[in-house]
Amino acid sequence: MSIKSIVVIVRDDKALEPMLKAAVGLTRRLEGHLTVGHIVPPAHMPAGAIGRAAAMEYVTEADETADVKADRLHSRVKAVCEGHLSSWQWRVEHGDELEAANRLVEMADLVIIEQRVQGVIEDLMSTDVVEHLLAHGDCPVLMLPIDWQGEHIGEKILVAWKPTREAKRAVHDAMPLLARAQDVFVLAASGRRTDAAAGSDLAGYLAHHGVRAQIAGESDDGDGDITATARNHGCDLVIMGAFQRSSLTELVFGGATKFMIRHSKLPVLLRH
Repeated sequence: MSIKSIVVIVRDDKALEPMLKAAVGLTRRLEGHLTVGHIVPPAHMPAGAIGRAAAMEYVTEADETADVKADRLHSRVKAVCEGHLSSWQWRVEHGDELEAANRLVEMADLVIIEQRVQGVIEDLMSTDVVEHLLAHGDCPVLMLPIDWQGEHIGEKILVAWKPTREAKRAVHDAMPLLARAQDVFVLAASGRRTDAAAGSDLAGYLAHHGVRAQIAGESDDGDGDITATARNHGCDLVIMGAFQRSSLTELVFGGATKFMIRHSKLPVLLRH
């Protein structure tokens, strides 16, 4: 698989510049096309609005404010992308956030999105866009931490490996990144009863694709081992399958996917 159509979904917040910098860098590295998408949610009538006219006036005012913000955001995006990319576009989608996200990523090979801020009640009560795109989208999702300021993504990669459908799809879809990495490490889930060393199956597969991978060890602690191993090896990207138990089980009881989505301090490429 090649990664040529890249979509980054941006919001008007402090993460914009790091998000764009990462997206532009990856797009240049992969010689692809970048779509910078922004979602304008519908305006909601405040509880104190009285009467149809007051409600309509509020909604109209809110829509105009959202459009002004989108135009300002477009100018900031243009300043970053022009001169650095030969192929890019700006796209605004209006409506429900999850439905709008679906429309933005319909033809994407990779979608880049920021980690949702924790502790904001509206965010905690709403469906996470990352989780939604993993469950309903058809491409890998690269999630960037809210405080990410790294210069590069994909120079040193850790693959959190277990022989599941989701992990195999993550590795397959990320092959263009793996092929360009300086170092690739494999952290294999423990518990398999085979004569071969844990992770050697993936290392052999990657070797067939010209990727030399080093076995970083075995993990029986899931998310804790993933973050510690990535940090110890200086990795700037983690690749892993998402919801490798049932998504319902992880939704209710948590798991490595949920932990990484909520708490990772490194970029994570996930595939369901």
